[in-house]
Amino acid sequence: MEAPPVRYVKTSDGHNIAYADLGTGWPLVVTPQAWTNLQYAWTHSDMQGWLRLLASRFRVVQMDWRGQGMSSRGLRPDHTLDDMLLDLEAVVDTLALQRFVLLGMAAHAHIGIRYAARHPERVAALILLGSAARIDAWPPGIYGELLQENWDLFLRLAVPSALGGEQKRLAIERMRRTIDQKDFILRTKALQESRLDEILPLITAPTLVLHHRNNKVPSVEHGMQLAASIPRSRLVVLEGDDLFDDAESAVHALEDFITQHLAAPGSTSMRESADSSETSLSHREIEVLRLIAAGKSNAQIGDELVISLNTVRRHITHIFNKAGVGNRAEAASYAHKNRLV
Repeated sequence: MEAPPVRYVKTSDGHNIAYADLGTGWPLVVTPQAWTNLQYAWTHSDMQGWLRLLASRFRVVQMDWRGQGMSSRGLRPDHTLDDMLLDLEAVVDTLALQRFVLLGMAAHAHIGIRYAARHPERVAALILLGSAARIDAWPPGIYGELLQENWDLFLRLAVPSALGGEQKRLAIERMRRTIDQKDFILRTKALQESRLDEILPLITAPTLVLHHRNNKVPSVEHGMQLAASIPRSRLVVLEGDDLFDDAESAVHALEDFITQHLAAPGSTSMRESADSSETSLSHREIEVLRLIAAGKSNAQIGDELVISLNTVRRHITHIFNKAGVGNRAEAASYAHKNRLV
């Protein structure tokens, strides 16, 4: 899967915001994190596996905040989170997204949460990955004196410790090209002033909180507190240490959540059609079922859909359970009976 082309939209206050749009299905708007850069996201980032899995299931919309990545640089000294909301609004408006799923990550999920509270009519579901209700879940020491006084050392320490030599040098160079010291400081200052105590109870969209069990900053306890603060929320704890570990399980949980709460764009709600066996299958499960009916093996299904054998087996188990069948022949018969092939 190739990286999507980068496009631009101008915000109401004159900033050029880079965005990309790839895939089909429910629009899934992915808001940037600290080091997001559309130039590298699909090829040289920790989240590339996530993005490819998401784009095989949804219409994925990405963007770079102002002052970051391929968007225009140079933040104003009075930069606030409201400025970043303008960036998000510009992208969803230019794509005419009337209803979409919003995915926010880490501290920058605070912008997505604010958007969901302000625009409940547009956010069909909210997904929060590795985030926390309180910004002090990210200790100030991470962005303390070192950020102000020694940008080079700050970047070296921000690179994953597992990288070494040439890999580390290239990673640091990509970080330099993503954001400069001045804009990073202004962005950090704006985030540190974020308070969500009065905003979280206002969220009306069904919300999925994803958090890795061994993540240190913020801890899984912070994820639990975030989920407890949002009405209609669900917490799923994933295995792993970092934001993008166990991508297949995370995307599967996200897909199941969206399938449960939302119908395909333009159709009746999933709740209204809950008695239908066909709609109880997710979009990906229907794809797998069609390939079963075509006589494909698990390995062939994995190759065609670009998923692992374990994921294929998990989808087949869900299909058999939902369709009430016990083998592939019965599954194929079910697919033909329900006009899925």
